[in-house]
Formats: sequence, C-alpha cells, structure tokens
Amino acid sequence: MATVQQLIDKVDKRYSIPPDWDNDDIIDVFNDEMRHIFRELQLKNTYEFTTIAEQPMYSMPADMSIEFIEYLGVTKDDPVTEKSYFQRYEYEPDMNRPLSGYKYSTTPGGENLILYPVADTTGQTVRVIYSKRPKLLNSSDLNATPEIQEDWQIILVYAAIIEIAGSGDNPDIAIVNNYTRKYNSIMEEILQDKHERSPNYPRTKDVMRKSSRYHRYLRKDINIPEG
Repeated sequence: MATVQQLIDKVDKRYSIPPDWDNDDIIDVFNDEMRHIFRELQLKNTYEFTTIAEQPMYSMPADMSIEFIEYLGVTKDDPVTEKSYFQRYEYEPDMNRPLSGYKYSTTPGGENLILYPVADTTGQTVRVIYSKRPKLLNSSDLNATPEIQEDWQIILVYAAIIEIAGSGDNPDIAIVNNYTRKYNSIMEEILQDKHERSPNYPRTKDVMRKSSRYHRYLRKDINIPEG
C-alpha cells in the first residue's frame, strides 16, 4: 500500500508539480477522489450501540456521516434476534422545533447522534445502516495510506495530474486528455466491481437527498476550441 508521500512523489515524477501547488492542494484532490469512490461503491456498514436512560446524544464512528445514514432503528428486545422488531426513526434536520414520532439528528459538528424521544431505559439496541465514508488524508501524516484497494490507488495520482495540468491560464490539454483516459480505465474497474458486488448489499430507503458534488462517473477529454 502506497503512503500519501509516495503518491505525491508519483504525481511529481509523472508531471512536475508547480510551485503554486503544495501538499495540501494535492491531498485535497486525493480526498475528493476517495469520497467519490466510496460514494460510487456504496460500501455498507452496520453500527450498533445501546441506549443509556435519559441520555439523548451518542457518539458516531469516524466513517459515518449523517447524510449517508440509510436506516436507524431501535428495539427493546434483549437479546436481539432476527425476529426483533426495530422502531424506525426518521431524520429530522431541526431538533429545536416541536417534535412528534421517532426522530434522529446530529449535534452541530456532526459528531454525535441525537435521538428523540430520549430513551427512558438503559439497554435498548440502536442499529444504524450507513454508507461508509473514507478516512480523510492530511499533510500532517504523510505516512498514512488511503482506504481504497491497492490496485486502485493510482487513480489518485491520475486525478491530481489532471487537476494540476488543467489549472491555470494555460492548461496542458494533451496531458489532461492522456491522463483522463488512464483515469477512466481505473474508474471502469471500480464501477465494474460495484456492479459485481451489488446483489450482496441490501438496499434501504434513503432518508436524505445526497449531494451531487461527487456524482460523476467518467471524465471527458477536453477539446481545444477552434479559432
């Protein structure tokens, strides 16, 4: 598995990094691509915890984000079995308004789940099904490794080269198009992997409309305008 520093070195070896691009800029591209890949693959995870009486807030795992929670339910059964009934909770963006029914939200920083109504007993099981988010990279730990398959890590390098070569007043169109084709080849492998695995993942109703920021599949070549 390549480290962040090794990936940056690969970028620089293939296309000299200009002085106005620093490690943080390149790592931002890496993070954008990992978010995109995780979103496309829709890697599901299940997180369970138990309630504490009169406690409304509970910590969220690092790979969970509120907008990618697909299901949250609570059961009073102990022990929990395949036949246990889970009361489904719905997402509520504004927990300060008068509430009814069963709702969940997060604290302003998105680090803790809030459940309504507040549990009156300890030991109820809360089950959350969500699409995993990648652990983001940063320049303070250049020895970290991206949370994607080793065979796919080169797509981060290609993405960075495309962004660098395509930036500024005089984009390097030939390089952009060359690495766009390389990028698309790897992305096709990723999408094929998603297609082959999709029957293994149960689909649940989304509770929030997901952002379209990273909703893209294959990059397009850039054409030089005539005239």
